[in-house]
Amino acid sequence: MKMKGNKYMPYFHTSSYLKEGQTVSKNTKNNYKTCEFIFSYDVDCYSEYLSLLNELDKKNISRTGKDKYKWACEAIFESVRKKNFADLPSRIWGMYAFGLLENAILFNNSYRKGKANIFEINPSEKVYKFDMSLFTKADDFLRKNDNKSSFNHAKKLAYKYWCQNEPIIEEEFIFEQDEITIGKLVYAHD
Repeated sequence: MKMKGNKYMPYFHTSSYLKEGQTVSKNTKNNYKTCEFIFSYDVDCYSEYLSLLNELDKKNISRTGKDKYKWACEAIFESVRKKNFADLPSRIWGMYAFGLLENAILFNNSYRKGKANIFEINPSEKVYKFDMSLFTKADDFLRKNDNKSSFNHAKKLAYKYWCQNEPIIEEEFIFEQDEITIGKLVYAHD
């Protein structure tokens, strides 16, 4: 059963660079080239994962706001999605949002050091609900146990993420549409 959000309710998106009224698409993402690279990279086995980590080191991707393990985890999740759940929106190209302002503020404080603004957005396409804690666990596991076992564990967590058969601990909503207009600023960082 795929959990869906309500496309008619407002959602809350964190960003350090977007502005009210700005129209965004996958082509306007601030890290478009890295997203394109990760999206095209298949990570089905451990040797491909190691190769990706080496490529990410060469690309100096830390300037994107994510380190090589976070991007490698995105690649694992994307590979699992493309192979098993191609009908669901890509984490790489989709836009993330929260159903409650309080959750967006918590995310901002925990993962953006409180330095992002929070905007209201109103998607016009399907909205899908996922458990962000599964991605966080996979990412943490890869960085603490960089071996074949951790790679396989991350793939299992990715599969659970896309299945959504378990209770959701930390909900995040993802939607993928050609363009979306950023709504009003509802929370400004200090």
